[in-house]
Amino acid sequence: MSRLIHPSRWVQGTVLLVIFLCGWTLVKFAWPTGEVLGKSLDTYLLQLGAPMPKDRESAREVIEQHRERFLTHCLQLVSEQPSGLDRWIARMRARVATSRLGRILKVSPPYWDQQKRLMAMRTLGLIQPSLDQVDEVLHSGLRDRDQPFRMETAKLLASLNPPAFEVLQDALEDSDAVVRKAATYAVYRMGSHAEELTPSLIQCLVKDPQIEPDPLLYEALALMGNRAANELGKRLPEASAPTRQRLTKAMIPLGGRCRPYGQWFIEGMRESSPQMRAFSLEAFSASSWTDQTASEHVFPLLRDEDAMVRLTVLRCMDTHLPLVEDALEHLLVLLEDQEPEIRRWAQRLIERMPITQTASPKVLSHALESRNLFVRQVASQKLEQLAVRK
Repeated sequence: MSRLIHPSRWVQGTVLLVIFLCGWTLVKFAWPTGEVLGKSLDTYLLQLGAPMPKDRESAREVIEQHRERFLTHCLQLVSEQPSGLDRWIARMRARVATSRLGRILKVSPPYWDQQKRLMAMRTLGLIQPSLDQVDEVLHSGLRDRDQPFRMETAKLLASLNPPAFEVLQDALEDSDAVVRKAATYAVYRMGSHAEELTPSLIQCLVKDPQIEPDPLLYEALALMGNRAANELGKRLPEASAPTRQRLTKAMIPLGGRCRPYGQWFIEGMRESSPQMRAFSLEAFSASSWTDQTASEHVFPLLRDEDAMVRLTVLRCMDTHLPLVEDALEHLLVLLEDQEPEIRRWAQRLIERMPITQTASPKVLSHALESRNLFVRQVASQKLEQLAVRK
């Protein structure tokens, strides 16, 4: 009978927890933070992340009209670092908010708190504060536990004028890979305006030979133009094999800017590592390809023992189609390769290859005697194509 009259301990505990969470939420998040046009500042922050473009644009207009008020409020929000107690309470609120009792009492889930803080950082990007106003926020934001918050911090960093190079350099030299990644994203968004950070980017690239670099590092370096080409090239002579492989890969998108280092790429094409041969080939193709050098250094790799290298040669040849007729015999041999993709690429190059040398039709005619049906078909189609053009 007493059990029916007195609630059990767990019910008492749950009720007390809900009361505590509601009170804590009211004090910490629901307490008035100031209003603009009849709405709280937090309402506009959340509206900035709304799915409808009209709502976002409306919030953006209000924020731009009241910059000083939003600046003070946003700086306060993003400066708050959640403590261990805050994270524990957030987990409890998440559990209670999804329960029946939580829905009755309208306990808000912690998602809105995180979203409000995230939108506060995004709002700082709209307000465009000075570096002095956000210096501490930038340092802590790049090291925040929340990945979206770190990315918003990086966007703010990239938008500052003058740029916050010291903050970025410190972050690029940080021992935490997460911090370096956020800083790299900021540099990537800045593009060539951040070229003075090129040495720091390269140091991130070669920092740990055991861990594959972030792909965004390569993309950021590609935006640095001549500065990146010179800094990468200077490191090639003294670099170890794994480091030289990364440096060479980073030089591929820089194209003709890396022409002075063509001899290093030729040496790389003779390395024992298939990846090194492939990266060196791509860098050489993008920077130093000529008719003579291709016949001497590139076409022999069509007989490489590694399928990846052979395929890389074919793809590089596709971008230099007028200069590959000397490789016709090699391509006919590749029509019998074990890899289907290599056979398809060889066929494609033969079909698109402009024929100007008198020896080429003879090579094709000789291929008609092959025992391989596919080789005979490709050679026959190419000869018919030449006959029609005449």
